[in-house]
Amino acid sequence: MRWLGKDEVIDSLQTDTYFEDVWAKEVTAYTPLMYAEYTYSYGVHGGAISTINLQEITALPSNGIVDAENSFIVTQTPVGGNAGATIEIGIDNSGGGFGLFLGADTDFFMAPTAYNAAPFNGYGGVAKGLAKVGRINDPGIANVTFKIAGNTLTSGLVQVLIAYKALD
Repeated sequence: MRWLGKDEVIDSLQTDTYFEDVWAKEVTAYTPLMYAEYTYSYGVHGGAISTINLQEITALPSNGIVDAENSFIVTQTPVGGNAGATIEIGIDNSGGGFGLFLGADTDFFMAPTAYNAAPFNGYGGVAKGLAKVGRINDPGIANVTFKIAGNTLTSGLVQVLIAYKALD
């Protein structure tokens, strides 16, 4: 994006054309990140030690770039569990991962974290994902995973909002 000079701004305010033309060209060249929403619910998934493929509300696209650092883990209902239980949030594109495309990365979004630590221990807890980025190859068969380890969970509702950029 380029900055307009003082004279250009004055001209655009008087004519209402140049500024709008520049603005339209500059803004349409940038496409913001989109978000895909996934949810873990104790009532739906249970709390057994396992790796759960979360059901997407809006799916990740084929041939997209996933930005873990701009993704969010949001606790809607605090997670309950037994001593030693941990949660790890990752991505599994092992059916389509090759070369430098994403494969399976069990902690792509969040490393193992105790169930009774932030963001899982209170209503409205929020955490950003880890500083990772990766690309899903076509046909985009990635799953977001919610791994329960160490012991079982007994309650909880957690949303995972995955930041991505679709490629043409």
